[in-house]
Amino acid sequence: MPTVPPPSRAATSGSRPAQPETPRRGTTVGGPPARGAFAVLGRFVFRRRWLVLVTTLLFIAASLYAGLSVFDRLKSGGFEDPSSESVRAAEVLAERFGAGGADLVVLVDPVGDVDVDDVAATEAAVSLGERIAAEPGVAEVTSYWSTGSPGLASTDGTSGLLIVEVAGDEEEVEALAEPVITAYEGENDGLEVSFGGPLATGQAFGETIGEDLARAESIAIPISLVLLVLVFGSVVAAFLPVLIAGVAIVGTFLALYLI
Repeated sequence: MPTVPPPSRAATSGSRPAQPETPRRGTTVGGPPARGAFAVLGRFVFRRRWLVLVTTLLFIAASLYAGLSVFDRLKSGGFEDPSSESVRAAEVLAERFGAGGADLVVLVDPVGDVDVDDVAATEAAVSLGERIAAEPGVAEVTSYWSTGSPGLASTDGTSGLLIVEVAGDEEEVEALAEPVITAYEGENDGLEVSFGGPLATGQAFGETIGEDLARAESIAIPISLVLLVLVFGSVVAAFLPVLIAGVAIVGTFLALYLI
């Protein structure tokens, strides 16, 4: 009968099997340390996680502080190239011949079945031009009623124009034109007043773009949040891209503030 060998000392002593060695920090299981920019960045963030967290919070706080004042430092305008031929020609016309620009074009329609040469309509239009000319920043007002030029009246004689020139640079004229438009647009003393021209058009564009962006964001943001929750599987994970986007936005405010 064959003899069964006795159990080893390790088996009889009840010792546990040898456990696999835990890889050192910065190494991969069964291989050398991971290489590459993202691996280095990941190890740095993990080792300095509290420093990274505090630095990020300080960065967000500084960016928010700068973002509150960055819009006051930004200037509008810049649509014209000072070296372009059209701008230089306009400057020559203004210097040599006193030609002004049509910053605001005011369309005046007498209410009712009345033409522009009606006595009451003429008095109201002349008064309107004088009041606009007295507004701060208004350099000159030229109208059909002040010049009698047929080019400033419609062919059927039912409406006339006032050409308003505003003094100042691009930012100043926009600020000066807004109260004029607000004060006189609509019905005034039997006249229906409408504003056009570069300044009125720019103001209308700005208001329309702002309303459209607000409407688009009110629709897109909730839909995006729902999709993120479905993709990532949890609310916390879904808000991480939103948080990163928010940090990027406030960081942009800080960059604009510093520039």
